[in-house]
Amino acid sequence: MSRLRGAGPIWLAGAVRDQTGTSVTELMVTIMLLGMVLAVSMTAFLSLQNATTGADERSLNMGQARLLMQRTTRDLRTAVRLQSDQSPFTLAKPNENHFYANLSGSGAPSLVHFYIDGANRLIEERTDAGGTAPNWTFTGTAKSRYVAEYVVNGTGSNQPFTYYDKAGATLPFDSSCTCLTAADLLRIDSIGITFVVRHSTKLSVTPTTLVNRVTLPNVDYLPLTNG
Repeated sequence: MSRLRGAGPIWLAGAVRDQTGTSVTELMVTIMLLGMVLAVSMTAFLSLQNATTGADERSLNMGQARLLMQRTTRDLRTAVRLQSDQSPFTLAKPNENHFYANLSGSGAPSLVHFYIDGANRLIEERTDAGGTAPNWTFTGTAKSRYVAEYVVNGTGSNQPFTYYDKAGATLPFDSSCTCLTAADLLRIDSIGITFVVRHSTKLSVTPTTLVNRVTLPNVDYLPLTNG
């Protein structure tokens, strides 16, 4: 078989292939794009997680604040004079008080003690009356329960308890005991309650604050006989 002289090389169909691969630059750009997508996704995930955690924290704070306010106002409203010339309160401080209360609605009164302990919990102690009216005694064993926790009230306007007279004026605390004097105990007609609640100090969640003012209906019903 003869071969044509001067003829070029013979190429088979489909034999030409692209030998070029992915360059280092293209690979780096791809990695950078993937990193950006991952960073955006992670930021969105963390943002959602923080929002959910913050919502849970605020819900917990609100639940504790409502529980504090509900139980405290309920018992304070029942404050009662044992005699017409006495105050329902034997002690009134910014974060603590003792008062006689008709918790059962009838029958013998109880001596109630509200205070905030070192673990930021509001504690209620209740001592039921002994003896017979009007010579009640309160020498029995007090029953204690914690009302709620995470109370982080400060000082000044953030103190838990503020006491007012019948005209609505704030009763001042005696500097020697940071408490009301015996004369001012007789003048208590209503109580301002402020609870600041914060469960976690590690999260940037604003503490929950609830404010209420409790009138003492039994005090108005049985006014002082000595003026």
